Amino acid sequence: MTSTGGVRELLTSSWALNQERKYDALARLLRPVPDDTLGSEPGLAFLLADVLRRLGEGGAALEVLLRTAPAFDRRGNDRLHRRRLQLLGTLHFEQGRNADAATVWGRQLSDSATEEDEEFIARANNNLGILATLRASWAESLAYYGRAVASYQRLGYTRGLGQSHHNLGLTYRAMDRLAAAESHFSKAIRYARTDSPDEVARSELEQGLLSLLAGDPGLARANALRALGRYRDFGDRAGEGEAERVLGLIELADGRSEEAGTYLDAAERTAAEVGAPLLAAETLEARAALLFSGGRKGEAEEAESQAEAVFEKLKAVLWGRHIRWRSRQLAGLEANGPDSAAPPETDA
Repeated sequence: MTSTGGVRELLTSSWALNQERKYDALARLLRPVPDDTLGSEPGLAFLLADVLRRLGEGGAALEVLLRTAPAFDRRGNDRLHRRRLQLLGTLHFEQGRNADAATVWGRQLSDSATEEDEEFIARANNNLGILATLRASWAESLAYYGRAVASYQRLGYTRGLGQSHHNLGLTYRAMDRLAAAESHFSKAIRYARTDSPDEVARSELEQGLLSLLAGDPGLARANALRALGRYRDFGDRAGEGEAERVLGLIELADGRSEEAGTYLDAAERTAAEVGAPLLAAETLEARAALLFSGGRKGEAEEAESQAEAVFEKLKAVLWGRHIRWRSRQLAGLEANGPDSAAPPETDA
């Protein structure tokens, strides 16, 4: 076991690397740390889990948090406990366990309210808004995000404001309120430019899709490629996969089928590597649209069937219908039937 002084020094160095976003260096530092040291200082366990997730090792990250749970429990409802709940819910969500994520984030909201922790109240509301968006419960998701924005504004926490405005943009775009979506994505980028280049990349990517919907594939492509470059610089594999999916949609809409297929192949590989079922299902819908546009109906229907099964498992059936409608729209296909003729109505 590392000495008390050594653990404190290790913790200080680890937080510094995390703050500087030197994730590869942080992972090299923390991977060899023995379990008894992680148990004696749960801050190290949290940082190890967090960096493993960022590097695309969500399963290993979840294992670290579950294995070291008693160390967090001994501390009680302190800030590190609430950070752990935030990360634990995110890991459940990213691995397709939305019910578990809802339970954890609900506890995060309750524990944060007990301690009057405005930041983690805001984070919990933002997270629960994401789950509402996946249910296509637009009114509910807007309410959650609105509460998050109000909390972050009181705190003056720009990163959180950027994240919540980004999510508001996603919801308004899903509702086909494109001007409102553009306004929120622009706000997200403005807030994120101060200290959150990863959030800048996310909103640039979504602005790219807005440009595509407005009929400008060149601008959409430029935004998406810039976002992809940022994600590669950070080593954010999940972000890379999302950028690859969006680039596939852009090429599909621009009539460049071969390039679209190449990007979608890459997105599928990335989704499999990092264990991202939502990304995998959304990419399958884009793949189906590409196959339909090439006259390969049987293969397209098989891809849609596979995507449906994943969306059903994620309890995101209505979101899946929206993604199908949008993918077909971008491919220039005739949308027939109630499942794809328009974005889904709210079930709130």
